[in-house]
Amino acid sequence: MEFVDSAGLGALLSLRDEARQRGIELHLARVSGPIRKLLDLTGIGDIPGE
Repeated sequence: MEFVDSAGLGALLSLRDEARQRGIELHLARVSGPIRKLLDLTGIGDIPGE
């Protein structure tokens, strides 16, 4: 993942929450360093990624 805007962050939050409710572990692939930092800063850095 190389780019994400506020709508994308909102979608990731929704996906993470829905996956947790269903007992599914969500993983992200190819997350760039800046995106990983953004995920950490926004509180959704707990989604594992490569």
